[in-house]
Amino acid sequence: MGKRGIQLILATIVMAVAINVVSWGPPNFDKLEKWQTLMAGCLAIIAACIAYWGSSSQARLNERLHREELARRKLALFLKMDFACRLLADRAREIDAQTTFSPIDERQHFSHDDFEIEEPPEIDESWSHLDLFPRPIIAEIRTVRNDIRRLRYFLISIRDAAYYWDPAQDEAPFPFDRVNELASNLWQAAEAIAETLRPMITELAPEMDESTRFQLVYGLPPDGDY
Repeated sequence: MGKRGIQLILATIVMAVAINVVSWGPPNFDKLEKWQTLMAGCLAIIAACIAYWGSSSQARLNERLHREELARRKLALFLKMDFACRLLADRAREIDAQTTFSPIDERQHFSHDDFEIEEPPEIDESWSHLDLFPRPIIAEIRTVRNDIRRLRYFLISIRDAAYYWDPAQDEAPFPFDRVNELASNLWQAAEAIAETLRPMITELAPEMDESTRFQLVYGLPPDGDY
């Protein structure tokens, strides 16, 4: 029940009492005796409505503050995740390109350092707050997290061996092919996360329009220059 509903109930009760009082004619307090129960009930209803409105107002305030705090948390996490995923996608896309096309002149030596990807701390933070993310990208966050670790463990497992990719080989040999598979999945998942979060970030924190931004940066033009 909202504020308007409570006001309507109170007005109805007051009007009913007023009509009955007026219908009695000149004041005769003896008649009040038989109305004591009704009047006590009306006062109880009024008191209950006032108490309800007070408690519900506090509940609505707490709910609004909770929504605002949740929106701030989501915005902060989404911004950090968007930035981290775009950097991650660029790095994984670079590795994908390096392991897709065969070398032109000289054979390519497999360097572990060239293909390592550090897990951004934002991934672990997001993993701890999956409830704040839309359901469609939770699987993508899982893919990013798992593939970074798979790549790291794979590179560790072959660290002591030497591998090369000769120009005569059109298709990527082992372990280039495995790195390519992981890097390809990784950048696609990271890109999907960033693109999904972008409109949500814009909704939570709309970007400044170009006109307002231009005025803030350069100021308003002098009078007569419009």
